[in-house]
Amino acid sequence: MNSYNFLKLIITQLLTIKNFIISLFYIIYFNYLTYKNKYIKYSIIRTNTYGNFLTDLIYYKSLTNNFNKFKLILIRDEVVINSKLLDFAREYFIIKQDDKLLKILRKIHLEYFPEKIFIKNILKSNNLQNRQFRNFLIPKQLNFNKLNYFLNQNDKKKLNLLLERLNINFQKEIILICNRDNYYTKSYFGNKKKYDNTRNSSFVNLDKTIKYLLSKEYNVIRVGDYEDIENSNVISINSLSSSEKKFLNFAIHSISTLAISGSNGNIFSSTLFNNPILLINATYLDLYNIGFHKCVFLPKLYKRNNKILTISEIAKKNIILKNPFICLEINSEKKFLGKKIPLAFIESQYELSNLKIVLEENSDDEILNATKEAFESLNGLIKLSKKDQINQERFKEQFQINNFNYKDVLISPYFLNKYDKELFRDE
Repeated sequence: MNSYNFLKLIITQLLTIKNFIISLFYIIYFNYLTYKNKYIKYSIIRTNTYGNFLTDLIYYKSLTNNFNKFKLILIRDEVVINSKLLDFAREYFIIKQDDKLLKILRKIHLEYFPEKIFIKNILKSNNLQNRQFRNFLIPKQLNFNKLNYFLNQNDKKKLNLLLERLNINFQKEIILICNRDNYYTKSYFGNKKKYDNTRNSSFVNLDKTIKYLLSKEYNVIRVGDYEDIENSNVISINSLSSSEKKFLNFAIHSISTLAISGSNGNIFSSTLFNNPILLINATYLDLYNIGFHKCVFLPKLYKRNNKILTISEIAKKNIILKNPFICLEINSEKKFLGKKIPLAFIESQYELSNLKIVLEENSDDEILNATKEAFESLNGLIKLSKKDQINQERFKEQFQINNFNYKDVLISPYFLNKYDKELFRDE
């Protein structure tokens, strides 16, 4: 070992010791603040984005159903993406803003536990429920059927009044359409998140599906944040005020028959109310998420040099990051720098470009066929051939992790059959 590497090793070890000492300080201080209330647990609820906010609500509701003797107090982020969703969440949880406690929780949660060191012991001895390390806490215990989120009577009346203003036919079932495009990115982040556009998709490829839904006499409503498109044939919510749209964007999922959406946080509203989803133009990172339930999954294609990558190539841990801009459950992206991770984890357009990876959106026929499959699945009418069943297993076995429940998720059989030879050619 040369002197440079030896010095680097010494510095790394010293920093590890420093971080460990700082960790202990914050743990002791946290105990001091909360020792009088041993039946109270504190944690962070991330209210800064729809995805964070909604998946935290899903997680904590499942958690409190399992641990009824504890009172859970959630300390929220400084930023709240949707004040109406916060009002709704407060019917189920005590949610406070406490900058001092938030800082302490963040130190314990995110900065000073690069691995799972002492996590279990900390949770046993402290009033801390660590959301970020849930894989070590309650694997396979999430029970979607016991979420028990409902709109109260006042909210139901408010929702109905808004739907009347949109001229909704209450005799018809509601299908929601949502896609994330540059409008959302520019509206919320300006030019700060150019790297995070792999979840974007075009609304145009939904046209054939929308026409099909209208022919079946559904109310087709576009939710989310968007600019209206002429002759799109959907019911727009843009005539409502900003406050009304914030409420409608999550509340309407409580009465939807199906939500057809690209990869965006607001789609978790359907899971919140235990309603089904067709996830289109999905990145494989979505397979690692907590919130998809009763879901038909239609992924984008990953291509290099115009050649479709196989599922195993996407799932294998063989990518070393050069840039920390990726989107993962744990909000400490820098810990993955220099380490091998699956291509599926990467949401950074910068990183994908470096790897010469291009994501290809779903075609209009793929979306239409997946929509028909979603309805067949909902009605218990879908019939999978032997080949379909084998393809489902071949795909899913590449992404086995603790908190993803495959039981209620169907990978679009049409998609798997269409690209069977390309996706599984190395098996």
